[in-house]
Amino acid sequence: MMRGNVQSPPSRLATVHVANLSPAIHTEMVRSIFAHFGQIVDIRLVASGAQGPYAFVDYSTEAAAEAAMSMSGQDFDGRRLRVERAKKSEYPPPPNVAPQKSKAEIYVGNMAFNTTLEMIKAYFEKFGEVNDIQMVRDRKTGQHVISAHLLILCD
Repeated sequence: MMRGNVQSPPSRLATVHVANLSPAIHTEMVRSIFAHFGQIVDIRLVASGAQGPYAFVDYSTEAAAEAAMSMSGQDFDGRRLRVERAKKSEYPPPPNVAPQKSKAEIYVGNMAFNTTLEMIKAYFEKFGEVNDIQMVRDRKTGQHVISAHLLILCD
């Protein structure tokens, strides 16, 4: 997962999910497609195996997110974009709630075939509590392949 330039978040984000992106996509391309609809607070680009990459674009206003949905069905780099409101948006906790640990979602690729969950956890625990590791499996063989998604909780 790649993240765009993170700005100071507003009290509530309006997030759209963008699917059916080209494998050649990068964060700045997503920004160039969607920036003219309103202020972008953050972009999370997720590389996904068979389905191709997808992105979450956080806008500072609901109006900007609604306008961005007009891109659904538009062709970009030979693909018809699917744009919809994100189903699970993360909002900052209310002021009276104790601060929570921050989360870091990491995509790790180009790993050796013999890499184990324990090896990944041992390496990344120096950065925080490793909360979840999902290794991608080959659909035909069931064997782990060379990529993983991690969720690390940091103080």
